Amino acid sequence: MPLPTTVLRTKIIPPRNSPRTLIRPRLTEALIEAVNYRLTLVQAGAGYGKTSSLAALSETDYPLIWYQIMQEDSDPLVFLLHLCHATRQAVPDLADLPIPLLEAWDGTSSPLPTVRIFDQYLNSLSTGIKKPTLLVLDDIHHAASSTEIAHLIDRLVGLAPPDLHILLSGRPPLSLPNLSRWRSQGMVYSIDRSTLAFTAVEIAELFSQQYGYELTSDEAEVLYNATEGWAIALQLVWQNLRTQALASVDEVLANQAASLDSLFHILATEVFEGQPADVQEFLRISAILREMTPEACDALRGASDSAAMLAYLRRLDLFVVDLGDSSSRYHHIFHSFLQQFSDPRQRCEWHRTASSYYLSKEDFNEAIYHLYHAMDWERAASLLDSFGTQLLTSGRLDTLSYYLGGLTPEIL
Repeated sequence: MPLPTTVLRTKIIPPRNSPRTLIRPRLTEALIEAVNYRLTLVQAGAGYGKTSSLAALSETDYPLIWYQIMQEDSDPLVFLLHLCHATRQAVPDLADLPIPLLEAWDGTSSPLPTVRIFDQYLNSLSTGIKKPTLLVLDDIHHAASSTEIAHLIDRLVGLAPPDLHILLSGRPPLSLPNLSRWRSQGMVYSIDRSTLAFTAVEIAELFSQQYGYELTSDEAEVLYNATEGWAIALQLVWQNLRTQALASVDEVLANQAASLDSLFHILATEVFEGQPADVQEFLRISAILREMTPEACDALRGASDSAAMLAYLRRLDLFVVDLGDSSSRYHHIFHSFLQQFSDPRQRCEWHRTASSYYLSKEDFNEAIYHLYHAMDWERAASLLDSFGTQLLTSGRLDTLSYYLGGLTPEIL
């Protein structure tokens, strides 16, 4: 079985934006301003379009290094390996990246020399980056909570060549050891939800150009005031309008709630309940997966039509992010929302089925993830007993510690 440090290609290529994504020159210009700064922080809550806005940078003239970070990337070996492969993907002529060392690391003699390996990565950048290049670390909050990863990112910002411009995207707050000093030196550019939010004019353009629905200026203002320009809420309004769940924009006012979260819940529920029964069932079941492929969904559902289902969801733009390589995922906030439509005991059974599928594919990370969510501690412990040595010898001590920390004392 391969070691669990396999590089996932879907993490290191920008996701494909939906054809209904509105290109906003104002926002694109704001993001391109990153080439005038060492570090750019793109910080806002879920649903503000951080990922889709940054992915649009792949259409510019600047080389784009892309790394979509997940929870397991807080392990230094996983982080460094994906970062190096992402860099080689975007700048293939770079020499002396420490990829062979990372892939061959067995961890039997000493801990992973992260700083030495990272400095080799920096040296490769220094000799190979010849023009302004953008490095996006998306969903950085998943890894920056690790002290070691935070220090590596801090070192990257402090020592990267001048033509490398780093964009860290995630949910606030983000803490780095030298962030305050860099701010005082004018090295940091910040983009927050006030920049990411749609203006009333952009809302009118979105509905007209991408959704084929003409708004009056008053209706655009109503939507702006109701949603505060929150991208995912605007998409939900359109989903309701197109299915005639709401007869007019004025009915959005009747659904206004005490908070945007409540408004999202109201609108998302109407979108979900407006789908055919078989689509609702697919959404309920597939929502336990972190990444979806037709094969994984078929195995989970005991069906053979998942490719058609996923194509249907993409066609309707139902909060599915295309990751390439036949993989996709739900938007994070919609993924969490869907959990309420299934019984916890049923979700545990689905997680067990998913773990068996991923074990058959020799994907240890996903198998253990689903066993933990199934609360099947005995099978999780048995799997760790089989693969813990590989984690240990491959230097993934942080990952091993995380998995062991999730087991109860009785199981240990």
